[in-house]
Order: sequence, then C-alpha cells, then structure tokens
Amino acid sequence: QSNEFKLLLKEHQVLLIGKLSNVFADYLKCYLGISPAGSITIDHYDQIIQIEKMIQNISFDIALLSAGSNAVILAPFIASYNKVALDIGRAMNPRLWPKSAASSE
Repeated sequence: QSNEFKLLLKEHQVLLIGKLSNVFADYLKCYLGISPAGSITIDHYDQIIQIEKMIQNISFDIALLSAGSNAVILAPFIASYNKVALDIGRAMNPRLWPKSAASSE
C-alpha cells in the first residue's frame, strides 16, 4: 500500500464499480479510513446502460473499476465527463488483500 495512493484516495471523492465493490468499500472504510462517494455492483454486460445512468447521478472525482471487460466500456464513458477512471483489475477481491484485512471478511 502506497502512502501516496492512500492520500490520493482520501483527498478525492472515489466511486467504486465492480462485482465486489461493496466489500471493497467496507475494506477502504475499516482499514484505510476512506469513505467512498459511492459503490456500484456490476455482474453482467446487460447492466451497462443502467450503470451509466447511475454514474451520472453520483458526485465523484475518481472511479476505481474492477469490472472485467465491462471496464473497457465504462472507463471511456467516465472519462467523457472529465473524471478519472482507473481499471484496478482484481484488486477488489479480498483474496488479494493483506492477510489481516482479508481474514476479517
């Protein structure tokens, strides 16, 4: 965990988008003291239009995407609103977190 990255997340409104976004939101709150601006769960490509509408109604600066191939569609959509979109791969998966954090999930 980079202190610079934590500081970046603390200083900006962060939107989480992914299958495990709610779990990751809890991790950010409990272990890093970061309260995300929002959390959107995506399971299927069929949800893209609905999720794009949800994104438009949330105030945020940075979106962290862990949405597989759906991130390829959502990232440019988010960027079109002059927002930063970062595809963080599988980083929302608790199996990849430090053991102390993952074991409490």
